[in-house]
Amino acid sequence: WRSRGSVHGLQHKAGAIVAEKVPFDALSAAIILVANAASMFAHWALEKFSREPRVRLVDRVKPIVLGNFSKNRVSEEAHLIGASHRRYTFDYLVNLDGNNTLLVDAVLPHASSINSKVVAHMDVGRMANDTIIQRLVYDESDVWKSADLSLLGDAAQLVPITRLHKNLSFDRLH
Repeated sequence: WRSRGSVHGLQHKAGAIVAEKVPFDALSAAIILVANAASMFAHWALEKFSREPRVRLVDRVKPIVLGNFSKNRVSEEAHLIGASHRRYTFDYLVNLDGNNTLLVDAVLPHASSINSKVVAHMDVGRMANDTIIQRLVYDESDVWKSADLSLLGDAAQLVPITRLHKNLSFDRLH
């Protein structure tokens, strides 16, 4: 962002985005430039710091799923169509005995993760198909808002990562 900022006269000083002195009639443009720079930085920071925890959580979920089900029954980043006919990607889809399907998704305490998982699981849940079993996995050591956990629990069964192995035992799924 430094190259873009220097072109527009913006600087980064002590954790703040600062514009050079501008005449009063250019104040609106300077405010817009600073706001756009802050927005670009926020998007960059979310992208950079949101991906790593998700990868780690998914990596923690994978051996638990594969420890409960044979690899040939597990699909990673599997696609399923919801009631709205929209296609969703789920971290894991497990073909259980018979016609049952288990969906397992890892979720992070970030609005984009929460919203995308809630929408996908609610839409799939609206299909009124008793053969689809849904699980949302979260890390209880992360900082969560109770309202977010409640919303996620409305979309699918919410399972802390520390209890996932026990939750996925075959007897508990039927």
